[in-house]
Amino acid sequence: MKEWETLTERIGFWIDLSKAYVTYHQSFVESVWWALAELFNRGLLYQGHKIVWWWPQGGTALSSGEVGQGYRQVADPSVYVAFPLLDAAGQPTRRSLIAWTTTPWTLPSNQFAAVKADLTYVAVRFGDDPDREYVLAEPLAAGLAEKKKTDLTVLESFPGTALIGRCYLPPFDCFRPDGPVETSATTSGDSEPVAWRVV
Repeated sequence: MKEWETLTERIGFWIDLSKAYVTYHQSFVESVWWALAELFNRGLLYQGHKIVWWWPQGGTALSSGEVGQGYRQVADPSVYVAFPLLDAAGQPTRRSLIAWTTTPWTLPSNQFAAVKADLTYVAVRFGDDPDREYVLAEPLAAGLAEKKKTDLTVLESFPGTALIGRCYLPPFDCFRPDGPVETSATTSGDSEPVAWRVV
C-alpha cells in the first residue's frame, strides 16, 4: 500500500489518498456483498453468458483495461474447407460444401455442418477449378470469387432445407461409425471414411 501511495504522489496523480478507493478494505468487500444481496432479493440477478477477452496462458478473463495496455491489430489465419457431399449410395460427388473458419484446429473433431433453413444457397463453379462444384450461401458467393480472383458460374440455387440430412465426408478421418445410423452414415468397410450429416 505504501509503495502505491509513493508512486501516486511521485507521478502527480491528483487524488485524496486518505479516502482512496481500495478494494481490499473490509468496507469495500462488505459493500459489494451487500449490493449483490440487494440485486438477488429484487430478482435482478441472473445467470448468462458473455464474450470476454481471454488470456490462454493464464487461463483467466482479461479486463478491458488489461487489453488496452497491450492491444494491437493482428491478422488471424482463417481457412475455407470443402466437405465433399455424398450421393444416396454413400459415394463422393463432384459437389462440396464450403465452410469458412477462423479456428482450423477444431476441424479434426468436426461432426456436423450447419445450414440456415430459410437462407438461399447456390452451387457454383469457379473458373480456375472447372471440374468441381461448391455449395455456399448465396450472399457470400461473389466475395469468395473475389478472394480467389477468378470467375464464378452459378449452376443452381436452393433453400437451406434442401441440404438438411445430406451426408458429407469430414476433412479428417478421425472417427469410426460406432453410433446409430441417425448421426453418421453407414460405410461399406473399415477402410472407408465416416460421413457426417448436414443439420
